[in-house]
Amino acid sequence: MIICTYLYTIMNLDEAKNLFGVLADFTRLRLLFALSIETQTVSELVAALDISQPRVSHHLALLLKTGLVTVLREGPRAYYSLAPSKESKELVSKVLSRIDEDPVLVRDNVRILRQIGRRKAASQAFFSDLAGRWPGKIGKWIDLPRYKSLLIHLLPSGLTTADLGCGPGWLLPEMASRAPRIIGVDHSPDFLAIARQHAAESGLANCEFRLGELEHLPLGDGEIQLVVMGLILHYLVDPRAALCEAARIAKDDAQLLVVEPLRHTLAQARLELGEIWMGFSKAELTAWIREAGFKPSVVETVPPQPGKLGLLAIRAAKKTLSQ
Repeated sequence: MIICTYLYTIMNLDEAKNLFGVLADFTRLRLLFALSIETQTVSELVAALDISQPRVSHHLALLLKTGLVTVLREGPRAYYSLAPSKESKELVSKVLSRIDEDPVLVRDNVRILRQIGRRKAASQAFFSDLAGRWPGKIGKWIDLPRYKSLLIHLLPSGLTTADLGCGPGWLLPEMASRAPRIIGVDHSPDFLAIARQHAAESGLANCEFRLGELEHLPLGDGEIQLVVMGLILHYLVDPRAALCEAARIAKDDAQLLVVEPLRHTLAQARLELGEIWMGFSKAELTAWIREAGFKPSVVETVPPQPGKLGLLAIRAAKKTLSQ
């Protein structure tokens, strides 16, 4: 039934034949299995699966043609992931469920999880090193008063709020005065410790904090009325996955507020800030927000100043079934 549903979206018989041909190859199934765990680069897939780079690139190209896999490119880097459509993910899941006990896939799973663990440990170490001096570090490249003014200007009031990638919580007083309840989520224990201390010292009784990844949030479905993502997506390997998670935890008609650096070419800023993405264009970030299930209502930009990055702010509402 799942395969039939997916084939319903395919235009002609040749494409259907190509799909079955792609799924008949075990190497391509291994790649689909790897990408079902985490978004990865070619070099990461080569290391985890012990397959040569030309073979990995060849098979990924075939998977891209079927629409089962997508790629996000940032400069010389390319990040591969499963296609975001529900039909393609269900198809891949159904196919892999028949072979997930294969010893090769079991070994692949162990190596991939170790590799992901190393990636996350490196990220946590970077942010832990900067935890106590983060506002000063980021303030070198981003005009924090302008960022704060932009975010507060667009921040709705009276809504249960999730601050995703809350960092040290330096905007908590302003946010807490507008929300009955705030849940701050961050993957850095050091940042969360500072945020908790900041909330306690400021007497913010409506704030709570949870350790977690933005791609796998420690929040329930439809739990949140307002999702805030400030200066965080440019640090993620797959921003689309985080936006999809934001949609999962959002109630129907919930609000999303995203503020990110505008697309830039300042290599030194990228190095010092530890960015994966050198900001975003209005077109690409708006498209990803729509794909995740939100309808943008406000889009504002702050142009770059000498030595400072520009800012892009988007407020959107979660689409309902009728939309």
